[in-house]
Amino acid sequence: MAIVRKPGTVVIVTLAFTFVTASIVFLSASKPGSADVSQSAVAYNPEQHNLIALSGSTSNVSGSAERTLLGQTYILDVAAVLPSVASDASYVVWLADGPDASAAMVNIGMLVKHDTKYTLTYTSSTNYANYSYVQISQEKGASSAPSSNVLHGQFTKVQEE
Repeated sequence: MAIVRKPGTVVIVTLAFTFVTASIVFLSASKPGSADVSQSAVAYNPEQHNLIALSGSTSNVSGSAERTLLGQTYILDVAAVLPSVASDASYVVWLADGPDASAAMVNIGMLVKHDTKYTLTYTSSTNYANYSYVQISQEKGASSAPSSNVLHGQFTKVQEE
């Protein structure tokens, strides 16, 4: 969605989410006589997907991922029930733009254990809407790609207008 603002105009976009309502106001800073300014404000309702255990994983693992794009902020929430890991290992969340090994991968961060599950909330000014594949891997040390995948899932791709 593109919003074209004329100098001195105010555009109000109201976004409604479950339990949350937010308003975004765009004020034009253009001076009279200057070119119109376009501002792209993409927003979609939270999209949630259950993560599926990969073959060979422990049968008692499960998880979900939810992503939201609010204005220019990409938000990813991940929660998973996973077995405890050794002190030198961690669970890492990855976003990928495709399902195969040649896909571009982004390390989003490590899951943190809270009571009986692991969680991560990630926010970024980078729009990862085209990275529709989510993976959780178990890693020892720093890694530039997932080595031991445990859970995975895919969001429906959002097509930008």
